[in-house]
Amino acid sequence: WFKNFNRYSKGSEEQFWLSVFSGKPIIFDRKGMKRSISVKHSFISVIGTIQKGILKELAKGDRNQNGFLDRILFVLPENLDKQYWNKKELDAHISHDWQKITQKLIDMAYSVDESGNPISKEIRFESTAMRLLMEWQHENTDLCNQELDEQLGGIYSKLEIYAIRFCLILQIIRWACGESGLDFIDESSVRGAIELIAYFRKT
Repeated sequence: WFKNFNRYSKGSEEQFWLSVFSGKPIIFDRKGMKRSISVKHSFISVIGTIQKGILKELAKGDRNQNGFLDRILFVLPENLDKQYWNKKELDAHISHDWQKITQKLIDMAYSVDESGNPISKEIRFESTAMRLLMEWQHENTDLCNQELDEQLGGIYSKLEIYAIRFCLILQIIRWACGESGLDFIDESSVRGAIELIAYFRKT
């Protein structure tokens, strides 16, 4: 993925992903295309694996200075030992439930404007949930101000964006599982988001 950066022009790929992270409008206009493509509300999820030895490649160029690395979440298992094969099988109900939940998310109804573009729906925080999130943000701000490493400070700052996104994701997933509503983001979702952030801060 990142090895294709600067394939078309220096820095263009990185700037593209920086814009997508913020949901900014993007325009595809490359050689060979009959016409440019405009996306008003950009959103792309990227997930993949990478060898530890290649991680240093991510920090080359300006990627450790322009905030690109700050926007990547890393998952590192505690046990990296090669595992033995076993005969354990996934329970059938897990696969069934997963399909049911994901289909409910895919089928979520939404409104569109006169041009056919989706209309955003605002979901606010419950008062106790907002209070908890504010307390966490104050603690994170203190960590940012105390951090002497500028790069780590940038990463900690971006965690606040992820915290809010995690709150929304968890609330919607819990709704899809029949555990909550969608009128507000509740305290349980905020607590879950804070736990996720604590993990990603370590990795």
